[in-house]
Amino acid sequence: MKNEKIINALNKINPDIETKDKMLKNINCKIQIYRREQKEDKFMVRRIIFISVCITLICVSTAFAAYKYFTGGQVAYRLGDEKLSSAFDLNNDDFKIQSETIGDYKATLLGITSGKNISDFKSSSWDVIPERTYIVTAVEKSDGSEIDYDDEILITPLIEGLEPWKYNILTMNGGYIEQIIDGVMYRIIECDNIEYFSDRHIYLAVLNSVFYDKNAYNYDTETGLIERNKEYDKTNILFDLDMDKSKADSKKAEKYIDKAENKFSGYGKISEETE
Repeated sequence: MKNEKIINALNKINPDIETKDKMLKNINCKIQIYRREQKEDKFMVRRIIFISVCITLICVSTAFAAYKYFTGGQVAYRLGDEKLSSAFDLNNDDFKIQSETIGDYKATLLGITSGKNISDFKSSSWDVIPERTYIVTAVEKSDGSEIDYDDEILITPLIEGLEPWKYNILTMNGGYIEQIIDGVMYRIIECDNIEYFSDRHIYLAVLNSVFYDKNAYNYDTETGLIERNKEYDKTNILFDLDMDKSKADSKKAEKYIDKAENKFSGYGKISEETE
C-alpha cells in the first residue's frame, strides 16, 4: 500500500523512467534504514517514512531539470561515439548546466570537452588540425511544440577579441551531428580547439538562423566583448563557457589568428596545422 502511494506521488511529478527508478531505490533504502533504527516504535517508523517521502518529492520537484536531459556523455553514446562519450564523462564531473529561453527556442548547455583524436568519427579536419573542441547542447521549442530537423538553428562558439562574423563554427572547420529524442534536439558541435583562447571570454551562441547573423550580437571593437542584441527579434542565446584557463596557449592562439587572417583574405577556411 505504501509503495502505491509513493508511485502515485511520483507519477504526479512525472519524471522519466530512469529517474523514477533511482528515486524509488533511494526511498526504499531510506525506509529500510529507518526500520532497523526504530523497530520498537511502529508509529514512529510510519511517521519518519512519510516525512522522508515528502522531502524526497519536494527535492525532486525543484531539481527535476537536472534529470530531464541526457548528459553530454550519454548524448555522444546514443549518437554512436563511445570514445567521445568517455571524454565527456572524464571532463564534465563538475560541469555547470546552463539553460535559457529566448524567442521561440530554449537551449541547454550540457557539456564541453577538447582534445586530440577523442572521437570515433574522423572528420576531414583531423588531417590538418587533430585537436578539436566538442560541445553538447539540447534545443527545444519554448512553446512545447515538437522541434523538427528543418528548424533553422546555428550553434557556435564565439571568442572575445575576435569578430564573431569572422570567427565562428562556419570558418573554424566546424560541423555537427544531432538527434531528436522526445521532442528535444541534441546536437554535438565540433570545431578547432578553442582551449588556446581560454584566458579570454569564450561564449556559445544559439541562433535561430542558418548562417551567423551579424545583427544578433553586439561586438565591442575596443574591449572585444560580445553581448546579446536585446533589440534582436529572434532567438539569440549567449552562454559563457567556463573553460580551464591553464589550457590557454597564447603562441598557438596567435598563430591560429595569423593563419586565419591569411585565409580570410582569400575567403576560405582555416586549414593549416596550428602546431
